[in-house]
Amino acid sequence: MATIVIFVVVMLLVGSVFWIMPSGRQRQQMRIRERALAAGVRAKMYPLELPRAPGELPQPKRLILMYSVAREQKSAQPEWQLHRAAGLDPFDLAPGWVWKKPPSQDAVLDLHSIANIVNVLPKSVDAVISTPLECVLCWNEKNEQELDAIAQSLDSLKRLTS
Repeated sequence: MATIVIFVVVMLLVGSVFWIMPSGRQRQQMRIRERALAAGVRAKMYPLELPRAPGELPQPKRLILMYSVAREQKSAQPEWQLHRAAGLDPFDLAPGWVWKKPPSQDAVLDLHSIANIVNVLPKSVDAVISTPLECVLCWNEKNEQELDAIAQSLDSLKRLTS
């Protein structure tokens, strides 16, 4: 009887240790985020309202993982958001992308250069956001090899929209 009790207690302790250890996916995410930080790219959770189809009820904002690069100084450019989705784009920027928050009419943006950046983004990037303080990409972190392309795209976007 005592052997069974000892065995159960040991198994509970071992199980608890394995339960608190990070999984393989969590280790991969830590590796990606450490590499991103070394490249000057910050990962953070960001509340985002996703685009919706005409007639669709608005959804609550969801926390989405974003990779961002801060600007050295505040940009005069207003915020804009571009999302990967089906729909009509009045700017005809890039197929498969729609404006969630289009740039204002007085914004001086090189839409052709933005289209070039957007067209080379990995398929795992779902949104591109530019604010006066930072440039942001919504990326799902599934492929670690895409991190270099993410960092390069963020840098290009930052230089273009500063």
